[in-house]
Amino acid sequence: MTQVQPVFQQSQGFNIYRMIMNPSDPNHMVLATSDGIYQSKDGLNSVKKVQAGWFCDVEFHPANTNVLYAATFAKYSSDFLSRLFISQNGGESWAVYFSFNQSPGEFSVDRVN
Repeated sequence: MTQVQPVFQQSQGFNIYRMIMNPSDPNHMVLATSDGIYQSKDGLNSVKKVQAGWFCDVEFHPANTNVLYAATFAKYSSDFLSRLFISQNGGESWAVYFSFNQSPGEFSVDRVN
């Protein structure tokens, strides 16, 4: 079994809400945290913050792992809007896909869209 060293310091003080592995590349991990979206391309040996915000969920598109979706909490945004973000380049950059005035809770992605 491979032992992974911590990549976040305890003093950073934020929560990880979801961690997913790219089904096409097990070294590519994406984390939704209370500090933003982080990703690792080396099996969590290192991580990089790619989007600021308070994110509650993240998911790969089931048919195209270059596309990811991530959701924010409304109560932690300055305008009290929840947002669904999209990345179309494997998580390197993110854009708001749409906004709404309720907390999304959980979301799912299907192969239709």
